[in-house]
Amino acid sequence: MTLDDAIAALYAREINRGVETFWDGGMSVWIGDRINGHKVETAFSRHRMGEAAQWLLDEATRLLSRGVSVGSGLLERIARRLRPARRREDVQALLDCLSSSVEAVQRLKQIAGDLRRLA
Repeated sequence: MTLDDAIAALYAREINRGVETFWDGGMSVWIGDRINGHKVETAFSRHRMGEAAQWLLDEATRLLSRGVSVGSGLLERIARRLRPARRREDVQALLDCLSSSVEAVQRLKQIAGDLRRLA
């Protein structure tokens, strides 16, 4: 698998990631983003850059299997909304949020399975 393939696979699964190169310093790759922070990051020398694609897929699978959010922040938004309900609208919003959280967990499991098959 090429680095392009790995990046495209993670992008399609809404997993934030990044790559930075320095002409003689190899490359840094990470999962996460500037807003929520890098969950994992490593560097590859220019002689080992070919290993970066597999590392990204392996780390995404590992993080998802541990329940670490590496995507669009959906789970964090759900958690912020889980507060004591004061009005009927709040109760409905909470119910909608819980329904979304079940779907999010199912989606994360699907993504983890997809990444395991790619690895």
